[in-house]
Amino acid sequence: MNIPRHALPRFASLLTILPLVAGCPATEQSLPKEVTSAIENSFANGDAAGIAAQFKDDAELLQPNAPIIRGRQEIDAFWQEQVRPILSYDMSTVESRVFGDYAYHYATYTFRNVRRGSIVETGKVIEIWHKVDGKWRVHLTSWSQDRPPPVPTVEADATSG
Repeated sequence: MNIPRHALPRFASLLTILPLVAGCPATEQSLPKEVTSAIENSFANGDAAGIAAQFKDDAELLQPNAPIIRGRQEIDAFWQEQVRPILSYDMSTVESRVFGDYAYHYATYTFRNVRRGSIVETGKVIEIWHKVDGKWRVHLTSWSQDRPPPVPTVEADATSG
């Protein structure tokens, strides 16, 4: 699903009513800061395994312009590729809500090149969390950059003229 950038806040707000429709009473409780910052903290420590440990065994990463990453093995491999000592990852919560054993977390993020002090990427992320055996784990996450993807170029056909 391709959600236009201007519709993202409305999409996140819709998540607040979904549990009501499903018969699960909403609470005003937000995810604890230690939960929402766990991935950020593991990234800061260069701990790809620590990031992957925040995900359920059957979790999915819905990355932009690429196939879905499914399951802990693929998620672990993904984070092994992403964590680099020259990058820092900062996330700022916009909104989170808890609905029984499920919650969502909507945030903005920034990747920064720590050697140059320059911003590499900014964007937004939506995570669906599930409480499993008393611990919050990411069930599904999707993100997008603030910068639009490059416009594809059409190469001239060598036979046309």
